[in-house]
Order: sequence, then structure tokens, then C-alpha cells
Amino acid sequence: MCSFAVETIVTRGSAQINGSMARKKREKELQPNIKVRLDRRTVITVRDQEKLAFWKEKYPGLEILEE
Repeated sequence: MCSFAVETIVTRGSAQINGSMARKKREKELQPNIKVRLDRRTVITVRDQEKLAFWKEKYPGLEILEE
């Protein structure tokens, strides 16, 4: 008669969660977004005033929807 040994296999992902390798997630610093309409069809989100100035140069008739 043959006997087989059963081993528990721990995957790498669960070992990181349960073991000492688990790390705390960093909190993201959210920047306010500015929603801008470039033309009648195109709406983009800009992160800061510097990028807004860049788009104003290319699209002088842009409209700020949300700040």
C-alpha cells in the first residue's frame, strides 16, 4: 500500500499579506482638478494653473467648468 503526504502550499501573494512582508499603503495627496471645455466637444481635466495657462494659449476661447 502507498501513502502520500499532503503539503500546504502558500502562494506568494498570501504570504505577503499574512507574513512579515506586508507593508502599509501610503495615502495619496489629492490635488484639486480644474475641468475645462476646450471646444464644443472636448472637455479635459487640468491639475494646476500652469497647465491651464498652457491650454489657454492654444485655445483662447476655453471655458472653465469646475474649479
